[in-house]
Amino acid sequence: MLLIGLIVLTAFSGSARALQQSESLHLGLEPSHLAYPASLPKEGYTFSELFFVNYSDTLAGRIITIQYYNNSEWWNLTSFTGNSIGFTQVYVPVTAYWAHNGENTLRAVSSVYVSNTVTLMVSENAGGFVADGALYALIIVLTLGLILLADKVSPKKFILIMLAAYIIIAPFTGQRYDVYFLITSGIRVLEHVNPFNPGQPPAYPYPLKWAYPPLYPLYSTLAFLIYSLITHTGVPSTSATVYPGYYTAIYSVWRGYVTPSMPLLVFLLKIPMILSYLVVYRVLRSRVGERVAIKQWSANPLALLVCAIWGQLDPIAAALALLSLDSYSRGRMHYAYLCAALGGAIKLWPAVLIPIYLAQTVRLGVARALRPILISVIPVAVASIGVYAYFGHPLQTLSILVYSRGVPTYAGEFSVNGLTWQWILYFLKSPPIPLFLFAGPVVYAAILIHAHRHPKADPTVLLMLIILTLFLTYNYVNPQYFLWVIPLLIIQGRRISAWVFTALPLLYVGLSYNAFYFVSPAILYDTYAPSASIAEELKLAFFYNYKPLFITITGIIPLFVYILEARAQMRRVKMRSEEPLAQ
Repeated sequence: MLLIGLIVLTAFSGSARALQQSESLHLGLEPSHLAYPASLPKEGYTFSELFFVNYSDTLAGRIITIQYYNNSEWWNLTSFTGNSIGFTQVYVPVTAYWAHNGENTLRAVSSVYVSNTVTLMVSENAGGFVADGALYALIIVLTLGLILLADKVSPKKFILIMLAAYIIIAPFTGQRYDVYFLITSGIRVLEHVNPFNPGQPPAYPYPLKWAYPPLYPLYSTLAFLIYSLITHTGVPSTSATVYPGYYTAIYSVWRGYVTPSMPLLVFLLKIPMILSYLVVYRVLRSRVGERVAIKQWSANPLALLVCAIWGQLDPIAAALALLSLDSYSRGRMHYAYLCAALGGAIKLWPAVLIPIYLAQTVRLGVARALRPILISVIPVAVASIGVYAYFGHPLQTLSILVYSRGVPTYAGEFSVNGLTWQWILYFLKSPPIPLFLFAGPVVYAAILIHAHRHPKADPTVLLMLIILTLFLTYNYVNPQYFLWVIPLLIIQGRRISAWVFTALPLLYVGLSYNAFYFVSPAILYDTYAPSASIAEELKLAFFYNYKPLFITITGIIPLFVYILEARAQMRRVKMRSEEPLAQ
């Protein structure tokens, strides 16, 4: 229903794609028709129009100016310096200072070079706010309806309903930036190009590398081969998938690969996420009962967002970590180690369980404790390193992985993102500090010592403390990270906490993302075509620029929640360190 609502609202969408031109200077824009949901403001929060400027090498290093036509004269609007790529994507706030309802004529100039003229049609569409409000009302009603439905139908019937919804929604949605990396990692493998390290000279821009462990790109390769076999789509060259505007608009890199049959490829790429959703349900059902698993997990809107809509690796890692913990509690050591190792080959964090297991079992004998590592962990580690070695320079590639995960960056620059108090440092003009690199090892060492001294301590609690330490000290706490802890909280019976850790990221996504950015570009290439999407952009402008609200939502409330949950987990450590593991 959410997907249908989005499609209905975007039925009149158009597209204005930026294409390389042979002229010395060419200007394009998106959207070409701006359905502004109110009167244009003179200043303040507004929507920013996208301009695509193509130019020849002659203009590299020169000032290029976008101008608007008014009162029989051309007036300067904004300027930038041409780059060696010959393409720049520029965002220009649309205000009554230069724009008006009706046709607005613009061009780009640089010295004697003059581009073509483009027309921006502006109209006032008060229905934009109404449509956007209706969209969120629909989302809320459907979410509450699913939660209530979980109590009304049998668990088997409900899980089938949810599975059908996941399968229907998955192909036509996706966080465009993240889906681009899911796609291109496999394409580069097929092109025999290192997806983890662009090398020197770079085969593609450094910010577009795959900055995670190597297992998923292998699946992406298989998915693209199946997609190619079904659709007869050829494997594009690495350069063909690089959007030339990445330098100034990294979140637009998705424009580097869009095809009419893209929904099929996206569905194939999301199959592991959907299967992970089912795996988590199955484990929870065996641990807390069918009804609780249905209400707390199967009907969880964050699970739907991340597993079916977004397209991220976190559900896979969470499922493998949960399988590992469940296997460990049942004494299936080899399987516990294997799942933790495979999870670490998807995203690193599940691998932190391996030393915990080792610390708790080493008292049974060194040989016995090491046997699962030799049989289950080392083969996965060797295979992962082998993938890096296949493309050459494995040590350098591993160092890139460690740096990328230890100090996460945005387009290669140190930054802050998500639900973290470090936004406060950012707005105080203080460079974000990689606290996790200092606090993380200390906390982890203390947890390992505790695990060794208390071999019956619950690894679920210890893992929760590690994750909460990351949330408290890491400069990136993205919404999908919360999916790591929700199954753990459900197992612990902390149902209120599970819903708090569901509501926080949902609130953040609702305020910080344009909902139409999650619609497949194969359906809606121009994200800003609907008036409701412009209303979404005005929401973003307000949220990111009204600092008291932004800091409260992204920093203060999450910090309070993390600290409270960490204290609760510490109490569990003290109370349960000598209790037997749950069977």
